[in-house]
Amino acid sequence: MHHSLQEPRRLSAREREVLNLIASGLSSKQIAAQLGIAFKTVVCHRTNIIAKMNASNTADLIHKASLEGLLDGGTGRNAGADSLPKDGKLEGQIGTLSSSFQQYRETLRGELGRYRLLRQERIRLLTEFNDERRELEKGVQKLFYSLKAGGGSQTSGHNPDAFSPPDLSPR
Repeated sequence: MHHSLQEPRRLSAREREVLNLIASGLSSKQIAAQLGIAFKTVVCHRTNIIAKMNASNTADLIHKASLEGLLDGGTGRNAGADSLPKDGKLEGQIGTLSSSFQQYRETLRGELGRYRLLRQERIRLLTEFNDERRELEKGVQKLFYSLKAGGGSQTSGHNPDAFSPPDLSPR
């Protein structure tokens, strides 16, 4: 069943506690310590809350929870947190942050894609260079052995035994 922002699946009391602690800025580890539950349990609650609220990330979750009036603004177990203003400014700020986060994520994906392409091109060029180097080494060795066997040593005046191929190995 698909749930829109207007019809989120009902959150349990514990999920609402976790939601409010998320909104107060606590990490999953801090929430686990505060509630006296396992870290993995908090992660499970967070995953369930995001799914129930049909949110794409934490910023989107807080934005939707705020619009739905699900944040208690300091009246629950996170009583030390500042009360959330009801003037709409917070919703706008969260929406802006969510949008900025999405843009940043897309930028990172683009940069990662470019990095992968550059890396692939570098590997291709290095492979091509090494193939050409090997072919050149083979040619030099052929020339060396033909000179050593006497093919041209009489006419050039060189002693084939005194000739050795250059070292073409990479350094």
